[in-house]
Amino acid sequence: MDYKKSTGSMQDLFREGNMFRAKKGLPLRHVDDYLNQNATREYLKSVESEIGESPITRKRGRNGGTWAHLYVLLDAAAYMDPDFKLRVYKDLVERKLLYWREASSEDFKALNATLKEHAESVLGKPAHHGHHITMSRIIRDRVLGKDHPGWHLADPEQLQDRDRIENALVSAMRAGLVKDWHHLKELAEIV
Repeated sequence: MDYKKSTGSMQDLFREGNMFRAKKGLPLRHVDDYLNQNATREYLKSVESEIGESPITRKRGRNGGTWAHLYVLLDAAAYMDPDFKLRVYKDLVERKLLYWREASSEDFKALNATLKEHAESVLGKPAHHGHHITMSRIIRDRVLGKDHPGWHLADPEQLQDRDRIENALVSAMRAGLVKDWHHLKELAEIV
């Protein structure tokens, strides 16, 4: 795993951290308050020197927000709350959150490539973007539920389940066990 490229949403981190704070009756913390501290600005310079680019990216519009490098997310978790900091560290170290996030993402790419490769036998025609979206939605809804905000907030166990399903579908297609598109969708619901 290339930790120099690992990023996440500051808004998601602060949303989770503020839930910890609210349960304790503590005031909420805000992304901009964290980013505007002198200690944070100094830290951001150190991280930028280490990774060779700005550790903060701001995006507007759909999927907008403030995205930060993993090293900044860890520092922000420490800023939020000691109990939250411990939970984040345990997720990363003991539950291997980053490992499972990357593994399930890579295996989704493999699923898409395998679907494209076996499209004629499975779909009866070349695969298109809609096929990939449908598979993604079936797996997401099965593992996370329809109301979950997405994989970026999935826990390690959910990511493991995603990875397992993706691998099973790839194996089934490669072994010639998938009859057609309808059968592949059914398998995605039960494997």
